[in-house]
Amino acid sequence: MLSIKKAVGITLALSLIGAAMAQEYTLKLTPKEGSTSKYKIVIDTKLGDQDVNASGIATDKVIKVEASGNFTVENSMGELNIKLGDQQMTMPGLPASTLTLKANGEVLDAKGDAGVDGFRMARLMAFIYPDKAIKVGDKWSVETKPEKDNGASPAKVEYEVLAVEKAGDVELVKIKSVFTETTGGMPVKGTGHFWIATSDSTLEKAIVEIENLMLPGVPMPINGKLQMERAK
Repeated sequence: MLSIKKAVGITLALSLIGAAMAQEYTLKLTPKEGSTSKYKIVIDTKLGDQDVNASGIATDKVIKVEASGNFTVENSMGELNIKLGDQQMTMPGLPASTLTLKANGEVLDAKGDAGVDGFRMARLMAFIYPDKAIKVGDKWSVETKPEKDNGASPAKVEYEVLAVEKAGDVELVKIKSVFTETTGGMPVKGTGHFWIATSDSTLEKAIVEIENLMLPGVPMPINGKLQMERAK
């Protein structure tokens, strides 16, 4: 009798897993002028033989939504907390920049002191929303390029839906991303994961292993890990 109960329990569990994998989700951005979101940004890398950790709070504010669905975001970075080896320091926040994005989240342009490096970082950490419903196991790819010639190369992003997870009461779709610039001698690359809320399609968290990324004020390309998570 106990074996039968176990078998029934396993069958039910497998059925639930199968149902969850088969469920489709439609993820779509709905930006609204004046809306803001905050994210904690953490970068772990090395400069020479020194470990570097930098963190701060970034604020995104939607300042324009066009009839086409394209929208403009003002991005500002607050005070930066930096650990260089055993030394702790604080630096002022970075000047605000503006990003122009398609309705699906693809970054078209970036304006600000960081120039093309700011564009490349924003594009690397942007999730491009699919144009159809997705489910666990689905794969697709997107090719992207700047709206204007700003010195950045075209890029290809490959996506795969890995799982549906819970963070507290929030249901999240976990999606693997492989980003590669397709031209240039030292292309930016990034492999990581995005967690997108099923309720409103907002980005809740992203963790990306980066290669050859230039950052403002850093004299050489960096490799490391970049994390962003919605700040309450």
